[in-house]
Amino acid sequence: MIRRSLLAAAIVAAALASPAAGPNESWPQFRGASAGVAENDPALPDSWSATSNIAWTAGVPGMGWSSPVVWGDHVFLTSVVNTGETDYDALMFQLKKRFSNNYSAQVSYTLGKSRGNTSGNGAPLSNFQIGTDMHLELNEGPSDFDNRHNFTVSGTALVPRTGGLNLSWVARALSGRPFSFTNGNVDPDLNGPRHVRFTSY
Repeated sequence: MIRRSLLAAAIVAAALASPAAGPNESWPQFRGASAGVAENDPALPDSWSATSNIAWTAGVPGMGWSSPVVWGDHVFLTSVVNTGETDYDALMFQLKKRFSNNYSAQVSYTLGKSRGNTSGNGAPLSNFQIGTDMHLELNEGPSDFDNRHNFTVSGTALVPRTGGLNLSWVARALSGRPFSFTNGNVDPDLNGPRHVRFTSY
């Protein structure tokens, strides 16, 4: 069994006591409200460290994943936490004929199963997240890359009277991957509209 530990994105809406970005200005996007450059604000420090030119600090789970948004006395940001898991189990069968009588052939079959509480590469989101709780247990099921059956036939043949010309072929058949239906109008937790996932083959 192979277990992969994936990054699952966590959206953190941190109500941190912090000063506003400017005298009468919030900071809604990268480089501020007007998307200017740092040199436009002479009040910004030229350098900083863990102990100098720091007004306040706050612990954030995981790793920072975006530019912060400052709105009034609140700071909103996203981070990624390494909490997602995917398990993969497989049984592989292969039958191979070595090259003789001017041809070779190979037949391969893999029976695999991939399950987990997150799918995808990089930092996939959790549609069931509430605050900082990822609720990954609600996303448990077949992963997005769960190909249950994989059958391959290949071979090579020497074409007679061609001075060594080889003809090769490969054919592959895969079972379909699971897919999900989402409904943003269903609110099972009565905490605002969320996505409800139905996984099928």
